[in-house]
Amino acid sequence: MGDTVITLPYLQDLRNNLPDTVQIDLLTRYETNPVPKNLVLFNKIYSIGGKRNLKKQLFFTLLLLPKLLFRRYDVVMDLQNNILSRLVRKTLRPAAWVEFDRRTPIPAGERTRLTIEAAGLGKNKAANRFKLKSELNVKDILVKNGWDGKKDC
Repeated sequence: MGDTVITLPYLQDLRNNLPDTVQIDLLTRYETNPVPKNLVLFNKIYSIGGKRNLKKQLFFTLLLLPKLLFRRYDVVMDLQNNILSRLVRKTLRPAAWVEFDRRTPIPAGERTRLTIEAAGLGKNKAANRFKLKSELNVKDILVKNGWDGKKDC
């Protein structure tokens, strides 16, 4: 959940600075999709099932690949740079792509910003306003994703 939420302010700024005709899709795990699904930010959200089981995630990713190939993406921003996201990026073979630097000691948010800027679409910063489709029950989402409801987040 944290990795997904870290990317959202930077993707919102990207959306704010691109023409409305540009489509931005998101590929994420099923259990982390409630927050992005409630934002007026993405044209399409694809979710990978399998929870934290890599073999199941791989299976669900392979099932999604034909849909993603059909979209014919011009640019892919791999903001995870993990086994699954690299598989998707390499399979899609976009004209342009960037990948998140997993090895540098720079904070994750800054690395996300730098990754988005590396795509050559202009400067990027963390947006501080989001447009919601409906009100979220944040407590339920946190509990569903492992928070015990007692400790401070």
